[in-house]
Amino acid sequence: YSLGHDAMANIASFLHPQETHSFLTTPFSKTWLQTYTAPQELWKILCTSKPFYAMLPSGRESGDDGSTSSYPLCNDLQMRHLFGKYRLLYASFVRCMKYLNRLQ
Repeated sequence: YSLGHDAMANIASFLHPQETHSFLTTPFSKTWLQTYTAPQELWKILCTSKPFYAMLPSGRESGDDGSTSSYPLCNDLQMRHLFGKYRLLYASFVRCMKYLNRLQ
């Protein structure tokens, strides 16, 4: 897996958000999980790009460790690192899109 986060985000831009989410969260291997599913950089790029264009706080406002530390329902450190703020944000966007598509 020699593709960087920017390259994978560019590849994922050709898919619909639902397909992107499904593709990146599919457990192909542990290396895939460590390279693309777990790191928050890729999820942050996907949240701030087309079609969502999320306005995220930058620098000190966001806090790098804050992406995994504010989970009141889960105190297990391993689970907090598996699901970060940006992955959950992207999943929320995808769920909203699915809901809006059903309403139409």
